[in-house]
Amino acid sequence: MKNKILLLFLLSTSLLLVGCAVPVTNFQGNNLTMSHKDGSCADVGLLTIFAKGSCNRSLNMPYAVLRTVNAGSCTNGRVISATFECTGLSGSGSAGSSGEDINRLELRAMQTRKFLKSPTVVVKAITELNKDKGSKCVGLSVPKYSCQGTMQDVTVGDKVVKKCMAPDGVSSGIIKMQSSSGECTSSTGMNASYEIDSNYPANTQTIVRIRLSSSSNPQIADPAAYSRIFKQIADGLFIDAIQLTPAEMQ
Repeated sequence: MKNKILLLFLLSTSLLLVGCAVPVTNFQGNNLTMSHKDGSCADVGLLTIFAKGSCNRSLNMPYAVLRTVNAGSCTNGRVISATFECTGLSGSGSAGSSGEDINRLELRAMQTRKFLKSPTVVVKAITELNKDKGSKCVGLSVPKYSCQGTMQDVTVGDKVVKKCMAPDGVSSGIIKMQSSSGECTSSTGMNASYEIDSNYPANTQTIVRIRLSSSSNPQIADPAAYSRIFKQIADGLFIDAIQLTPAEMQ
């Protein structure tokens, strides 16, 4: 049975090679770093598949646990490189894995994307996507804000934009008035929790954070699972899902 599973895995990996550049593998003990030879952006899910194959072939370990990612200037959930740990134990880093095995910044990067659309449009797209999947949702709503200060002209780069500033003139005066958290449950028991924010008062960008969980796992940490959902949302909007920069995640 194990041989059949390995054969199917190798076959699927071979099919992926058609039209795809094979990532470069650099081993250091049980750790390996995957990246494209030319330094171009790569899909984390695809790198994970190749990492599992490399762990199996080189170390006879069937699992590759995602440890760190270097997104660089890549967007849409793609990265410059990803580091994995080869292990013989299933669990962390694979579909159904726990978020306890990666740090909070990595988890947030995996779970968060920015869409260049208003929150009203994005929430509608998320709602329609879950309806198509047969998922039941509660609490999905557009965030509402209030300016507890004054609107001031602030220079950002070479542009002057309106920002809500507190009386001290330094900190933000924006107060979130309505919660924008919602939960959707699929027929398979998979739960998706959504947190939605926008660049108020312009409301031209929407930031979405998704947390996936199941009855057996309080927080799933599989990059491919999140990338798949964000792509489905983006496809419904006919735009890209943009990965946040480290500065935006603070």
